[in-house]
Amino acid sequence: MEREIRRIVLELLGVADFERHRFTVSPGAGWLQYMDTAQGGGGAVQSLPDPAVAAERAEAFLRSLRERAASLRANAPDFDPHALLPSARRLGCVPVSARSGFGWAHYLYRAQPTLPLRRSGPSVDVLGTMLEVRVSPLGRIIGFTSRWRPLSGERIEAEFFHYHGGAHDAHAQGGHSQREGEDASELVYILDGDGIPQYYLAPYHRTGSEHGLLIGATPYSLAIEFVVRPIGDEPGARITAIVGGGSTRYRFAWGRVALDGGEDDDEGFIDLGEGVGEIVADADQKQFGVSAITVPPGAWVVYVNVKDMKTGAFKHHQQNVFTGRQIVEAEAE
Repeated sequence: MEREIRRIVLELLGVADFERHRFTVSPGAGWLQYMDTAQGGGGAVQSLPDPAVAAERAEAFLRSLRERAASLRANAPDFDPHALLPSARRLGCVPVSARSGFGWAHYLYRAQPTLPLRRSGPSVDVLGTMLEVRVSPLGRIIGFTSRWRPLSGERIEAEFFHYHGGAHDAHAQGGHSQREGEDASELVYILDGDGIPQYYLAPYHRTGSEHGLLIGATPYSLAIEFVVRPIGDEPGARITAIVGGGSTRYRFAWGRVALDGGEDDDEGFIDLGEGVGEIVADADQKQFGVSAITVPPGAWVVYVNVKDMKTGAFKHHQQNVFTGRQIVEAEAE
């Protein structure tokens, strides 16, 4: 499939000199990247054409790429071209300065991939994704990046959870809702980064700013938060994973890797087991499944895999955690 995708992209761009054109597919995530290495930094021009013209050229390229991708169905009848390259909404088209710092090299067009909440419903953003197209002053496509993980095309119908933290029926509002004087929420899908295990895209309510709180919108939309606290008078820290959005019946698998070249660095990944699990309730008596582990002083990447034993929902979470040694007052001699 990778060879066929490469052929489609390069044929569409009319590439003849393969030495100067670089095309890669990320093995972990399926991200695509094309670059004309002779034009990427490029010579400088004093002015660029209308950005609207460059944006239209970029969007025409994306449309043509989707149409060409339809030919892959000959060998894979169930293949959906939009699974390879989704629909997207324009974010902007901005000039990029030349390497010399004088003049302009090309335009950078960006688009946000979107997916429908229902087969015929409104589309919402897929966070963690982006389409980028670089357009030369003459209108040539000299770069293309797709930060998107191709989908299988399979859909799972699931119960929808409305957001009750200040917004009403976000689903009926096409992904956005707000009551006067209350916090707004919007519906989004989340795509994790390159190399992160993820088996499906699930919708979430996102509240507040760009880095706002994520609240699961279906039983498959697990949300994980780490709480890091010191362990009394002992060195190190206790890390608790709080899981929301599922059934509370979870199986946890923890691990860590040293970041700072400490005493455990040579051991690589350290399996920490299932941790200590329990079910807790908040002030509103809403229940959450949690699991806790302890880590020694140091700088760590801490991992946890969570599987909902009732629905089969899965979520991976990883986070850098820095814990110091306790500093105590020395007794005077």
